[in-house]
Amino acid sequence: MPTNLFSVKLHLAAPVLSQLSGGRAYGVDTAALRAEAEIPALPGSLVRGNLRHVWQYFIDQFPNLVGLDQQRINTWLGEPSPPDSQDEPKRARLHFSYYWQAETPVTSPQVRHRILINNTTGTVARGALQVIEEPFSCGETVCFSGTIRAKVTDATEAKQLSHWLRKGLEYIPALGALKGTGFGRVLAVNLESIDLPPPTLTNWQPPQDGMMGIRLQLDRPLCFARHHHTDNRFESVDFIPGAAIRGSLARIVFGEPDEVAKPAYPKLQQYFDKIYIKHALPVAHDVHQRPVAIPWSFVSAPSAYQNQALAIYDLSMQATAGLIYHQAPTFPIDWKTEAWQQAAALCGQGNPPQRQIQVRTAINPITGTTQEQALFAMEMVQTDAHHWITTINCRHVPVADRMLVLQELQTLLSQEGLVGLGKTKALATVQCLEQPPSFAVKATPFPLQKGNKLVLILQSAAQLLPNPYDIPATNGDTVLQQHYTAVWQHLSQQSLELSHYYARQQLAGGAYLQHRFWQAATAYNPVVLTLPGSVFVFQVIEPATAQSLVTTWLMDGLPQLPETFGGENWQQNPYIAANGYGEILINPSWDNLTPTAEAWHAL
Repeated sequence: MPTNLFSVKLHLAAPVLSQLSGGRAYGVDTAALRAEAEIPALPGSLVRGNLRHVWQYFIDQFPNLVGLDQQRINTWLGEPSPPDSQDEPKRARLHFSYYWQAETPVTSPQVRHRILINNTTGTVARGALQVIEEPFSCGETVCFSGTIRAKVTDATEAKQLSHWLRKGLEYIPALGALKGTGFGRVLAVNLESIDLPPPTLTNWQPPQDGMMGIRLQLDRPLCFARHHHTDNRFESVDFIPGAAIRGSLARIVFGEPDEVAKPAYPKLQQYFDKIYIKHALPVAHDVHQRPVAIPWSFVSAPSAYQNQALAIYDLSMQATAGLIYHQAPTFPIDWKTEAWQQAAALCGQGNPPQRQIQVRTAINPITGTTQEQALFAMEMVQTDAHHWITTINCRHVPVADRMLVLQELQTLLSQEGLVGLGKTKALATVQCLEQPPSFAVKATPFPLQKGNKLVLILQSAAQLLPNPYDIPATNGDTVLQQHYTAVWQHLSQQSLELSHYYARQQLAGGAYLQHRFWQAATAYNPVVLTLPGSVFVFQVIEPATAQSLVTTWLMDGLPQLPETFGGENWQQNPYIAANGYGEILINPSWDNLTPTAEAWHAL
């Protein structure tokens, strides 16, 4: 399905206001939204919402329009999942620029004031003065520009889309806040179809082993929500899940639901289920190694050096509790900022991405005002200072077709990128790397010797406790140890014996997962995920078997246990290795982090 790109310029009469979430300066109650470099902007969601409202008005008033009906609006702009469905997404085919930035320079930034009149006295209501930021002078014409990226079936649909985009945007009376009092009047609209940016093709050579590295550069803030208990606040993780990358790829590889054209990527279609994609992790622009999850065996304790108050130690080799320099160490759950920064530096994490909060609401289509109980907030990850790197594993594709699959992947990623990532529908420009990125911490996994210790650290969450319901919520350490012991005996085929561990767990579940993945289950139960940074220490029993299995785990991630509902089926179990879960690191080489015999006092 071809992609069309439309360049749009909206000419508005100042004053114009799209309100920023939060404050910008003391004394300003309502600040204007700004994009990078402090340029005033309108959010793409504002343009999109007004366009949907106008199109809906058109078909309500004129039901026999050519090229515009309810189905076409839902196809172009998406729609909520139908009730009593499996929450299958109805994704839009139009993607709007996140910020529509002002091309007009800010000339004389100032503020204006509004008041509220007391209905009884006719005077100013006490405490009702509002100070509003005004980047542009009243009466000035301001041009905001953005793009609309569209998937269309053919030239006829592209022509109809261009026509209704222009009609819809021109019919919008005003944009932004306070438009009822004259702010943001739309004066003119310029729309033209432009060529897509040329692909960034390089002399990239497909790797013989099928392990392909990629680097993602995103065009907007990112939001992949953590597990949450309410639907009005979404806090993003820092990484891009492998499942999200897989989903974006699948939409291109298999096309839209109503697309009947011959597939452009036949080998990818044939072997798509054999491709494994790890989570993409954030790194600075000049960094080429993946950071390591901070192990839960790390502690903060007094340092051996007088010029350093506290130091980070690794207790992975300590099977019992103890003191360091006669003081109880603190684990990550109790750390302050200094300890987190020290541990992050040891793990090659660098400065984490900055975050910003966006508050949004639905608009009542009848009144044009804010819809009741529809306010929600997204805490998003800023992407301007970071790239995201990961590995796509194609080694399970038969050797005869592996190079063809990798070449199709490189063509797809270079020409199309990845579209619709996360709640902000981010667009990623993709660079194919000559080698898959390695970890920022050195590791010496092999050779394994009988009787030696092996340290395994989870780098992404894993479903290691498929039947946790007999583990007591408190004082259940003995039963939990028994469960983990049985799990690792099965996964390692009796070649590894669990000695001890440092792990954290989290419940995952809710209505979405139930409707989307677990409808076939006889009963609803949340799953227990063992979190990244969890450390498991083993004694090697059968070196040859253990080394063979560990080699596979390092490339593919941990397999699913037989009791896990859905097994390796992505339609019933999202937490599979093909989606980036169960990634591991073996025997990391931490320099001088193990406490010395002089410092350590076992209890």
